[in-house]
Formats: sequence, C-alpha cells, structure tokens
Amino acid sequence: NNVDAGNRELYLAKISETAAQMNNSVNNILQFSRSENAAIPVSKSEVNVAEIVKSIISDNEQKIGEKGLKVDFDEKTAPTLNTDKELFRQALGNLINNAVLYSKEKTSVTIECNDEQIKITNVMAEPIENINKIKEPFIKASSSRENGGTGLGLAIAENDLAMLKYTLNVK
Repeated sequence: NNVDAGNRELYLAKISETAAQMNNSVNNILQFSRSENAAIPVSKSEVNVAEIVKSIISDNEQKIGEKGLKVDFDEKTAPTLNTDKELFRQALGNLINNAVLYSKEKTSVTIECNDEQIKITNVMAEPIENINKIKEPFIKASSSRENGGTGLGLAIAENDLAMLKYTLNVK
C-alpha cells in the first residue's frame, strides 16, 4: 500500500517472474510424476520429426538469440516415426531446451536425425561433474544450472522415451 509507483512496477515484475518459475516447477514435478509411473497413455500416430524439431527451435528462438547460438538442423534427413506425438515432443523439447540453455555462448547446437537416432550436440558452458547422474531426478549437472530449473528435464525425457521404447544416451 505504501510503495511508490516506481517500486510497484519493479515488485510486480518480480512477483510475476517468481510465480512463473513456481508454476514451471510444479508442472515439471507433475510431468515427472506421470512419466515415472507411466501414467500417460501412449497414442501412436505418424509423426514428422522435422516439424517437431523446427517447432521446438522456434520455441527457443529468444534464448538462442540472447546467447548468440547457431542451430544446425538438416530437416531433409529427419524421419517420420510411428510414435506418440505429445510424449515425443515433450522429450525432444526438454533435450533441445537443455542444449540451448546450457550451451556456451556463441557456439553451435547441432541436431542430426536419421532412421536410427536423433543426436543433439552442443558445447557446454561448464563441464558436467558427473555424467552418470545427469539423468537422475532433481540433479543439476553444474553451477550453470542455477536458472530456476528443477533438475527434472532429462529425467522426464528419459521416462517419456522409455514409454515409447526409445533409449536416451548422454555423453
């Protein structure tokens, strides 16, 4: 009540940012819980991988620009899969989002697709201390991950992919 107009805007922006982070955390925990218990029904259909990858890149456009990243993706080699579109998009979205968020500035994120695998390659801003733990829930691989994330993205991706009979390998 007794806050000047200039600070009201600042406080409102901070409250909105914190509420969005909390909402994201709650959504990630719910997604993880559903994926961990395989509580999500799998509904397969023909899925164009190129369309999904292009959509995810578009979703990450702002962060890509802020970090000066170059994203290399050749859509001509991307297959069409018979899989659950929503689960697949969620998993791939988490993987590409992580690659963008934790890439060193002014480097490249490369996404290669073929009938055998989808490979996402990036240069990390900081080394990963324990690659064997990175897919565990609530584990953040390095201090660069202090961005309000929950440490659930790779765990959700791995669970989603397992439900779809795919394997997530991290190197």
